[in-house]
This record gives sequence, structure tokens and C-alpha cells, in this order.
Amino acid sequence: MKKRKLRVGAHELVLSDNDFVADGGEASVYEQKGIAYKIYTDPAKTIAPEKVRELSVLTDKRIVKPEEIIYSDRTPVGYSMKFISGSDPVCKIFTQTFKDRNGVTTDMVAKLVLSLREVMMYVHSKSILIVDFNEMNSLIDSSFKNVALIDVDSWQTRSFHATAIMESVRD
Repeated sequence: MKKRKLRVGAHELVLSDNDFVADGGEASVYEQKGIAYKIYTDPAKTIAPEKVRELSVLTDKRIVKPEEIIYSDRTPVGYSMKFISGSDPVCKIFTQTFKDRNGVTTDMVAKLVLSLREVMMYVHSKSILIVDFNEMNSLIDSSFKNVALIDVDSWQTRSFHATAIMESVRD
């Protein structure tokens, strides 16, 4: 991708290789000025605007949810969301090497686990089901005090069934 012209709301968005952050197979993520842009490889898999509205009930700052649909011409190709910088997957905090290197205490880990539990209960209280809860979809910040849930577009809402269900959470 050299430069790609897209539209978010009434604004033009131009993404380039310099904005690239990560590739997850299904989509690529780009960042500009604290906003992340998830662009799907297959536009047919892009989240529906109605599902973005259903996810908008999630107002907890620990949830990084879709904000606005991104269009290429009139075709939805992705969405914008808050960008989380300086973070690591939460699974890193459970290794002794990481804890020793970063001065992470057992008390800090316990508080993060309680925060994860609290945010999961909050999501479920909104009649939304987390179906893709894995070690890469939870991030911790560099202070090791704050957790963020990402990749929420696969979650099940009232009108939209889950699009990714981990075998470990199947009933």
C-alpha cells in the first residue's frame, strides 16, 4: 500500500505504509494521531454499522470498540477506534521473567485480574457476549495498572451473532 484514500464520516483519510501498526490476518491496523484504523482484507467481513451502534453502549474506557465505519467509495472496509500505545498483551505479565524485569508484584497482577473480571462483567451486563477472549485481545499499559480489551467486533450483540468463537469458550 503506497497511499490509500478512504473516508471516515465526512472526513477524508489517507493511510500509508508509515501508518502501519500490525496485521492480524483478517485485517491490518494503522494509526494516526491517537486513532487506530482497522482495515479488513476482505471488505465483506467489515463490521455492520448497526453492530457499531449496538456496541456503542459500552462506555467503559477499558474497552476499545469500533467508533466510525471507514469507507472506500461507498463500500465499508473497516472502522476507527481509540489507539492504545505503549501496551503489551496481558499474557506477558504472568511470566516470571517479565515480572522480574519490570518490577511487577503479585498484588499488581491480582489487581489486573480483578479489573479484567470487572470489565467482563460490565460487558455481559450490557447483554453482549465476549466470544474471543484470548491472551492477545487484552492489553496492559506500561504502568501495569490499566487493562484494555480489543478486537471487540467479533463479540455477540443482541442482533449479531458471534463471528469468532474460541473452542475454549464453546459450551
